Amino acid sequence: MRRYTNWTIIFISTLFAVAAVTSTYWIPELQPSLINTGDAAEQFSCADYVNGNQCAVLRENYKTNPDLALAQQAALDPDAQREVTNEDTLTEIAADVAEGTSDPITPHVIKSGTFNSFDAIRGAEGNVAIYEVGRLDGTEVKHILRFENAFEETFRIINGPDLYVYLSQSQNPLTVDQMMEGDLGALEISIIKGNIGEQNYELPSNIDLTEYNSVVIYSKQFNLLYSVAPIISAVN
Repeated sequence: MRRYTNWTIIFISTLFAVAAVTSTYWIPELQPSLINTGDAAEQFSCADYVNGNQCAVLRENYKTNPDLALAQQAALDPDAQREVTNEDTLTEIAADVAEGTSDPITPHVIKSGTFNSFDAIRGAEGNVAIYEVGRLDGTEVKHILRFENAFEETFRIINGPDLYVYLSQSQNPLTVDQMMEGDLGALEISIIKGNIGEQNYELPSNIDLTEYNSVVIYSKQFNLLYSVAPIISAVN
């Protein structure tokens, strides 16, 4: 059996001691997987006003796009909600168009649809309709895109960052690329007025409404669809 001298034992003990002291410097470099085990999703702290389903989606988003998750959570804050009030009714719009004439004006629906939801963070509840409001002689005609209540429930969309209203040629786009499909692409109408309450958007007079098949609520900042309403022609 090999025998070790006292000096050999002392030398080996010294090597182990030095290795233990310096391990914090060389282990991360050689074996980073043993040190960096934190889950990105666990680093995201959901606010008290966020429900469980929303929290799960936010944490998934945080893994790939932290800025998006933080902006979405900020938009969910009750203080960030924007309710649209004192919007003109269709009757008031018709009266404005009819001013100076005795012709009766009745707004009628050209196209209509219902908004959908993608997940617990992106979705809307309510209907949308495009109304034609015009004089009988055709001298003045307005087309109004209107977000409306559904089943006695107030129109609302889950609030999000930098939301805009678009018309798309695609019937039911699920991605931004699909929203942009068609010879005309997607048409920007306006920044959204609010995420709660009925609201009107006057459409440009020079567009062909037969070319557009859906209304899209879209986050410009993050290039992300928030809700889509396929619209179909009304039966006269």
